[in-house]
Amino acid sequence: MEVQQYFSQESWTRLAAEVEKCLAKGDSYQCDAEVSRPDGTHRWIVARGEAVRDADGNVIILHGTVQDITERKRAEQALRESEEQLAGIVNSAMDALITIDEQQRIRLFNPAAGQMFGLSAAEAIGQHLGRLIPKRFRHAHEDHIRNFGLTSTTSRRMGELGEISGLRNNGEEFPIEASISQVSINGGKLFTVILRDITERKQSEEGIRKSQAQLNTFIQHAPISIAMFDRNMNYLATSGRFLLEYGRGYTDLTGRNHYQVNPDMPIEWKQIHQQGLAGATLENDEDLWLQADGSKHWLRWAVLPWTNEKGAIGGIIISTEDITDRKLAEEEIRRLNANLEQLVAERTAELTAANRELDAFAYAVSHDLRAPLRAMCGFSQALIEDYGEGLCAEAIIYLEQIDLAGRKMSELIDGLLTLSRSTRGELHLDIVDLSNLSERLLAELMQNDPGRQMVVQVTPGLQVHGDARMIEVIMRNLLDNAWKYTVHTAVPSIRVYSEEQNGERRFCVADNGAGFDMAHTDKMFQPFQRLHRQDEFPGIGIGLATVQRIVHRHGGNIEAHGKPGKGAVFCFALPDMPADAMQAENEA
Repeated sequence: MEVQQYFSQESWTRLAAEVEKCLAKGDSYQCDAEVSRPDGTHRWIVARGEAVRDADGNVIILHGTVQDITERKRAEQALRESEEQLAGIVNSAMDALITIDEQQRIRLFNPAAGQMFGLSAAEAIGQHLGRLIPKRFRHAHEDHIRNFGLTSTTSRRMGELGEISGLRNNGEEFPIEASISQVSINGGKLFTVILRDITERKQSEEGIRKSQAQLNTFIQHAPISIAMFDRNMNYLATSGRFLLEYGRGYTDLTGRNHYQVNPDMPIEWKQIHQQGLAGATLENDEDLWLQADGSKHWLRWAVLPWTNEKGAIGGIIISTEDITDRKLAEEEIRRLNANLEQLVAERTAELTAANRELDAFAYAVSHDLRAPLRAMCGFSQALIEDYGEGLCAEAIIYLEQIDLAGRKMSELIDGLLTLSRSTRGELHLDIVDLSNLSERLLAELMQNDPGRQMVVQVTPGLQVHGDARMIEVIMRNLLDNAWKYTVHTAVPSIRVYSEEQNGERRFCVADNGAGFDMAHTDKMFQPFQRLHRQDEFPGIGIGLATVQRIVHRHGGNIEAHGKPGKGAVFCFALPDMPADAMQAENEA
């Protein structure tokens, strides 16, 4: 029991069991045990023993040896810890680690490799490397792998296989970067292949390449001049237009210094560049630029700094646009406007003079022509009344024709005056109640011709934006015509309504009277042009011409549709009142 105190409990239990077994059966034993020395240190020993038997074969005594194996135990412990650490590193590595032998059979396959190729370690170990790397890529590097076999040293060597393609378990090829190292163990050679999936990097590189290509295309074909500079004003990139306008014959300015390319650069521009390099953003929409050859150009320009990946100012970007043509066009427009204003003034003066002449003509027609006509008609009537009994029938007819012609001439004079005044004067735009106006005018017609039975239909709530005085002239002429041309209709009717056509509100007067042939529509709105005989329907042909002039004066339009014996429809449209003016009018 005194010996037991030098052993750890676990070691003594194991050693005692071996000794008891040897005593019982006579088998030799060997057992590692941990002991505690009097100074408190721990050592490892290996105890070996065997039985000595008597002549009858009975165990009579045990003898053996004890050897200190502390250093070996420590070495074994260090090796286990090293292997555990190595296994931890291998298993936690982000890259795929694969160990192969000289026949390229897989001996180690870490979890990252399993995730990369879609295989478990059990499925991969023992397989040929060709299952993971297609032959057309692997064969290009087999010499590289064989070269590692030429050395008999145990030192590790690393080689880059570069970019190759791997093959996933599902048959998908993907790009990888590979490197390989060799180690000799117990006379044999193993190779560790390190693989990194670069699919995302390749996609990013491709995306960057495409973006760069698109950016370069955009810059090269930009409609304005663009140049990018570093802090020393060396060119980094230029647009095609910049090269054309400022390149001084260079086809590529990359790497050249801006001031060396343009030695005559004005000092004020250099100062602007320095402000941009200090972080200021500068721009000018209209800047007069004097070229080296003395020509003048108008520019719109901007200078702005750009920052690098560290957030520091890496240089400036200059963009310029030559707006000389626009400035010249603006100047030409100003000149034309000035000329136009002069022409308008001259034309206004001419129109004013013409209006004065028209006023004088209207006065002459109204006063100077009416007096002779009244005299002619009066004397004709006096001859008939005073001397009719002494005149023959043919003479009386001649006198009546003279009187009729005089009255006709008077009507024509009235028509001319009406037509000349229809578009004169200032327009006073109001909201006109077209329904009430139509009902009033139709009531007057019925009162003046009480024997007519007329079917009348007026849509309520019709409103139009225009001069009330002129709108009444429009409706009076249209309704008078409708009343006149339905005189021979059995059941005459007149309708006043509105309709929407192509987004435009049109106001219409329709009747079921004599109508007209659409082939003669072009004559309908001409002064003194009539589509019916005087004995059928009296009139001088001035009403519709007056209507058209008033509609056009308002900036509107008028159309007519009809068929002989089927009636006629006259529709006109006037510009709408602006919404704010309409609201103000309604509030008033």
